[in-house]
Amino acid sequence: MKRPSLTLLVNAPLEEDQRKRIRDLGVHLVDGLSEENLRAADVIYTTRIPFEPRRAPRLRWIQLNTVAVDHILTGDVTTTGVRIANVRGAYSVAVAELVVGAMVALTRRFQSAYSLQLRNRWPDDFTPLRGENCYGKTLSIVGYGSIGRQLARIVTGMGMRVLACKRCPERRKDEGFSLPNTGDPEGHFPEEWYGLNNIGEMVSVSDVLVICLPLTSETRGVIEQSDLAKLPRDAYLINVGRGEVVAKEALLEVLRTRRIAGAALDVFPEEPLSGGSPFWGLPNTIILPHIGSFTREQGHLAGEVLIENLTRDLSASPLLNLIDPQRGY
Repeated sequence: MKRPSLTLLVNAPLEEDQRKRIRDLGVHLVDGLSEENLRAADVIYTTRIPFEPRRAPRLRWIQLNTVAVDHILTGDVTTTGVRIANVRGAYSVAVAELVVGAMVALTRRFQSAYSLQLRNRWPDDFTPLRGENCYGKTLSIVGYGSIGRQLARIVTGMGMRVLACKRCPERRKDEGFSLPNTGDPEGHFPEEWYGLNNIGEMVSVSDVLVICLPLTSETRGVIEQSDLAKLPRDAYLINVGRGEVVAKEALLEVLRTRRIAGAALDVFPEEPLSGGSPFWGLPNTIILPHIGSFTREQGHLAGEVLIENLTRDLSASPLLNLIDPQRGY
């Protein structure tokens, strides 16, 4: 017996060729959050959930086009039994590449070189531009999800040693969405694994500390002043997770006093970053306006997760990337 067609309500950007592929699956597409569309929707593709669940009586699951889910976990939808999936794995390549770019910019003194470029000057003294090799250094990843796994894949090829920290370090496999030939689905790259309760031990042997954690009640402020104090003086910190997972004042202090060599920050406790924020004045810090996943390919890759999950639904297979509202990711 042929499975009844799904009705997909589209409330996020979706490319025309992907729409065609979805129609070819036998799925009916409607656009916009009208009352009629909400009543008909079996699945909704959206960035946020700006509607009451009771307005969508047929709704079975929601596909977000974001990785972060903290922005939708305060509404009624989490108590209705409607499943919610994110696009974890779709943006891991983009964010991991940004981390590598930031790491190289820090270790090879790109900021100092650029300041000379702005003044049309060749250096009289090359000493401030003397960089460091990444090869042979230890890169520690706090939050070994899809981004961390792709980052580990890249930097292992650069000759770096990888350490990993995650909520359940004994669970080393990743069963979420991933692009072909990316990531570390079996958890082979890290030489050592740590839990959130022993971050400080990992931090103390890190040359580069990369934070990829989502924001949950468990991760808020999890990297404390005592952890930052254990970083070696020549270490770098890169945060592409959430600003709130790091103690703000402690981070500012280690950067102001040059207790560590420098940082690259793509996320902050308050965004947008205000003009008066003390982060702006830190010469050893690269400030990025939360652009880790912001590439030309972003929308297309999110759509690929949607198509994969629609295909799975139609074949009665388990959906990928379902979130646990209790855990917050």
